[in-house]
Amino acid sequence: MKKSVKLYGNEGFSKRFKMLMTRNDLRLEDIASHTGNALSTVSTWKRGRLPKKDQILEKLAEIFDVPKDYLRFGDECVFANESAPADSLLRREIESYFELVLREASGQKGGLERVREKLAREFPLHKRKAN
Repeated sequence: MKKSVKLYGNEGFSKRFKMLMTRNDLRLEDIASHTGNALSTVSTWKRGRLPKKDQILEKLAEIFDVPKDYLRFGDECVFANESAPADSLLRREIESYFELVLREASGQKGGLERVREKLAREFPLHKRKAN
């Protein structure tokens, strides 16, 4: 029987957290060690629960080398009197991640298929219902 996994409401935080873990080649254990939190707590962050303490969010921002507000809000963390940057931080991060992954995979037999499988696991596509 497959164990159900509880997901939390902040899907955007979950996606950013997973992408930053991958980009920085970090495991849940590494983040737990750096933040002083239990592995189970860090696992809830990966599933979309925001850390309760601001100090933890600051520590995560430091570990991932991103602004704290980026972790919270993504690229929507722009003041009302500013326009969003044309080349957003998230877009640059994703592009650099894909370049790295594709460069590594292209020299290996079956490498691109393994990349596709990993991406499908980390970022599953939601099937739309037919109208």
